[in-house]
Amino acid sequence: MSQKVSGKSCILSTVFTLYLVFSCIVGLQAQPVITQNPESETVAPGTLVVMSVAAQGTAPLEYRWQRNDRELAVRGPVLRFVAGRVREGTYRAVVFDGVGRQTLSAPAEVKIQRRPKIRIQPRSTSVPEHGTAVFTVELNDSGPYTSIVWHNSNPLEGSHQIPDGLGFDVHSPRLEIPNCLNADNYNGIYWLAVTNAAGGKISRKVRLTVIPAAP
Repeated sequence: MSQKVSGKSCILSTVFTLYLVFSCIVGLQAQPVITQNPESETVAPGTLVVMSVAAQGTAPLEYRWQRNDRELAVRGPVLRFVAGRVREGTYRAVVFDGVGRQTLSAPAEVKIQRRPKIRIQPRSTSVPEHGTAVFTVELNDSGPYTSIVWHNSNPLEGSHQIPDGLGFDVHSPRLEIPNCLNADNYNGIYWLAVTNAAGGKISRKVRLTVIPAAP
């Protein structure tokens, strides 16, 4: 009888020792390590957003997702959704390893792009010959833009996009035209056209008048 008890005690002692060894090994191992963080995006409404995370750690790894610190009903290293205003926010992945330890990924911002709007319209202006004409447009927070370009309509060239290479920036909300001449390709109508992935907008059309120098 004593031999059976002694044998059971030996087995229990061995199991307990193995448990302690396993616990020490697990304790020495680090929590999951994020090897790929989700990336921030600015997208148009209706765009399919795909976010992903990768990690290393004690298997099996479990992936959960949060938006604005609230857990989503999504599991797995990939998160997919169609962009809309209610989906805008800060996203994180939470990775759990096989023994319950967890690691948070870096935050990723998902911004839903607004259609361009013009907060401040340009105004017509008159400048003396050889002076600098300035037109300014203020846009809402709707970048990045696929195109910002000024246009002009005058008796000499008709309606057209102002080309590059004229010595001033035609791809900015602020248009400065130096050394204006009293000529048909300066006098005329000006406006700004802006587009992004969500749509486009055209500013009010305004007039530039160059006052000729006194004889």
